Amino acid sequence: MALRKVATMDEFWSGEMMAVECEGQPVLLVNVNGAIRAFADACPHLRTPLSEGSLAGNALVCSTHRWEFDANTGQGINPRTACLQSFAVHVENGDILVDVSRVEPLR
Repeated sequence: MALRKVATMDEFWSGEMMAVECEGQPVLLVNVNGAIRAFADACPHLRTPLSEGSLAGNALVCSTHRWEFDANTGQGINPRTACLQSFAVHVENGDILVDVSRVEPLR
């Protein structure tokens, strides 16, 4: 597993999302109640960067057509058949580390 530092917890508060890059891959970090998740920064519909959308509670909302995803799992809320690519993420000594080497394909 190739974990790379992409941000720190000091700059990333609960209820926020942040666009970062890891090894050339656009990544969206999401902080939901202190739990950090990392997804490909692209809606599976038209590849719109999800970082241009919003985080409403536990729902990531795409700015283009308002598709919604569970920010904890990446599973589609509307439509339910959509799914986000997710990456391994780990917090160590306040550093947020992401591994983009093993990506789950979009479904």
